Amino acid sequence: MARVMAIVMLAGPLAGMLGAPLSTQIMSTFHQIYNLSGWQWLFLLEAVPTVLLGCVAYFYLTDHPSQAKWLSQEDKALLVKEISQHQSATGHSNFKAVLKDPWIYFMALAYFTIICGIYAIGFWLPSLLKSGGIQNLQMVGWWRFHIYAVQFS
Repeated sequence: MARVMAIVMLAGPLAGMLGAPLSTQIMSTFHQIYNLSGWQWLFLLEAVPTVLLGCVAYFYLTDHPSQAKWLSQEDKALLVKEISQHQSATGHSNFKAVLKDPWIYFMALAYFTIICGIYAIGFWLPSLLKSGGIQNLQMVGWWRFHIYAVQFS
């Protein structure tokens, strides 16, 4: 489980490493094509497909493996069996007991600080780089790439 969580946590910096140069390239290359600014092209090329994919996923994905049309009957049976075994092995947690556990608050605080750092870099780094004298949009993108690469390592 720890390995899966580590992979999930590395997805953000990896997306930043790939997305920062790509986004700056879109904004600088497509600027003023068809009278649209670079940020408008960025929205059209990155945000609109993501929203459309989310809509498709909402109607395509199912709530339970037994409802999945894309799985074979054997796969459905195996997944349903695994889920029922996991649920019976873990049982139900008492919500009040969870709230009394100090580790829950410690982990929530740790996760909160991680997310604050990630969002601070994502939202404020371009402005900080620009105020630090880097005016070229491509250079801002490459600096962001390197900072996300440090996060990734």
